[in-house]
Amino acid sequence: MLPLPDIHLPDTARAGLIRGAARLARLVAPTFGPTAKTVLMERRYGKPEASRDGAFIAQRTEWDDPLENAGLKMVRAAACRTRDAAGDGTVATILMVDELLKYGERAIASGVAPDDMTAGIRCAAERIDACLRALSRPVSGRDELLSLAKAVTGDADLAALVEQAAEAVGAAGLVRCEQAQGREDRLEIRPGMQIETGILRESFLEGAIRDRLNLQETWVLVHEAPLDRLDPLVPILEKVLDTGRPLVIFSEGIGGEALASLEMNMREGVMRCLPVKVPGFGVRRRGLMEDIACATGGRVISRATGEDVRHAGLHDLGQAGAVNATRTRVDLLDGQGAEADIERHRRSLDCQIEETCSPFDREALQLRRARLDAGVAVLHVTGADEVSGKYRREAVRKAVRSVQAARLSGTVPGSGVAYLKALAADHDAGLGGMDDMGAGRACLARALERPLRQIVGNMGGDPGWACHAARAGATPDPDVRDATDVTRAALREAVSCACMILGVGGAVARAPHRDETELLE
Repeated sequence: MLPLPDIHLPDTARAGLIRGAARLARLVAPTFGPTAKTVLMERRYGKPEASRDGAFIAQRTEWDDPLENAGLKMVRAAACRTRDAAGDGTVATILMVDELLKYGERAIASGVAPDDMTAGIRCAAERIDACLRALSRPVSGRDELLSLAKAVTGDADLAALVEQAAEAVGAAGLVRCEQAQGREDRLEIRPGMQIETGILRESFLEGAIRDRLNLQETWVLVHEAPLDRLDPLVPILEKVLDTGRPLVIFSEGIGGEALASLEMNMREGVMRCLPVKVPGFGVRRRGLMEDIACATGGRVISRATGEDVRHAGLHDLGQAGAVNATRTRVDLLDGQGAEADIERHRRSLDCQIEETCSPFDREALQLRRARLDAGVAVLHVTGADEVSGKYRREAVRKAVRSVQAARLSGTVPGSGVAYLKALAADHDAGLGGMDDMGAGRACLARALERPLRQIVGNMGGDPGWACHAARAGATPDPDVRDATDVTRAALREAVSCACMILGVGGAVARAPHRDETELLE
C-alpha cells in the first residue's frame, strides 16, 4: 500500500522544489563547457552509464525527498523540451533555472510579489529573445560547423564525420547514429529511398551467391493488401510484359500461387520481377507505401478506396530509374514522381512532424521525409567498451542536432556570451528598478550570466572578470559559436520552468515508492 501524500504550504513547498533543482544543477555543472567532465550513473541492473547531457542525467536521477524529487522532475521536463526543440542546451537550461530560483526566492523573502516578479522575468526574456535573433548570423562555412561539432563531441575525427553527414543530407535531412560492428568510426550515405526489408525469396536475386539484384527502368506497383491469387495480377502483368521492362511489387505480402508464378517467370526469363513485403504495421506501413508511390509517380492501389488491381493500368504504376536489392534492403533510385507532388508530400510530413508530441513518431516521420530528399546518412560509431560506446554515440547525436539547428537558424556567440551581448544591447531588459517587475528583470540578468560563469569557473578562471568583459563587448573565443535555436530554446524553457516553480502556492507530494524506482532503473 502506498503511503499517504504530504501537504505542504507555499513557503515549504517552494523551498523543497528549489532544493531539488539546485541539487540537479550542482550535479550537471561540471559537464558544462570545453573542460566538461562526465557524470557516471550506476544502474541496479546492467552496466553503468556515462553522459554529459543534462536531460539524460536528469532522467536517470531521483531524490529521496518527495518535494525535491518534484522539483527535479519539473527541471527535467524543461531540459527535455530544450533537447526536443533544438537538440542541445540542456545543461544551460538547468543552470539558468537554478539561478532564477535562487535569486527569485531571495526577492520573495524580501517581500516581492511572486506574480509581478515572474511577469517581469517573462517580459525581459521576450526582449532578450528578440536581441538574440538580431545577433544571429548564417553559418559561414564548414569550419564553423566543425567547431560546433567538436565542442559537443570533444573529438576532431567524430566532428568531421558529423559535418560530412550533415552536408550530405542537408539541413532537414536525417542522420542516424548506430553501433559500429568493427573498431573504426565510419559514415554511410544511403542515397534515394532505401527500404529495409527482407526479400521474400532468394531465388529472385542474382549473382554467384544470389545476394543482389539490379533492375533498370523499372515499373513499380504499390498494393496495400496481401496478394495470394494470380488471377487479379494477370492483366497488369501482361501490360508490363508488353513494355519489356522489369516490375517491382510492393505490398503487405505476396504468397501462394502469385508468388510461385512470379518466381517461375523470373527463373525462365519471361519477365524480371521482384516482390517486396513493405515493413511496418498499420499506419506506418501505409505511410511508407504512400512515400514509395509519391517518389515514383504511382498510386497506392487500396481496397479501402474501392480500387482493384484487376483494373489497374500502366498510368497507376510508378517508375524508377534503377532498383538495387539485397537480402536485407531495397534501394529505389531516380524515382519519376512529379516534383510538385513530392513537394506537397514534404509539406504534409513537415506539418505532421510539428504537430506530433511523441519523439518516436517524430523520428519515424523525419525518416520518411529524409527518404524523399537526399537520403539518409548513418554514422557507425564504436567504443572501447559498452559504456564508452554508448557515451560516444550520445555525444554524436547531440552534435548532429546542434549542427543541423545551426544550419537552419544560424549561430550566435557561444559559451553564454550571446546572453550578455543581448543584455547589453537592451539595457531595459536587465534594469532592476524599485518595483516588483524590476526585481524579476534583475533576476533574469543574473541568470543570463550563469552559463559563462560556469564555463569559466570549470576552466579555473575568474567568472566575474569574464562576465564584465563580455558585457563590454569582448569575446573570450570568437571562433566558438552556438546554434541560435539552442540558445533561444534554453532561455525559453528555463524561464518557463522557473516562473512555474516561483509561483507555486502549495504542493501535495508522496515519497517515491522503492519498488517503482527500482523498476525505472
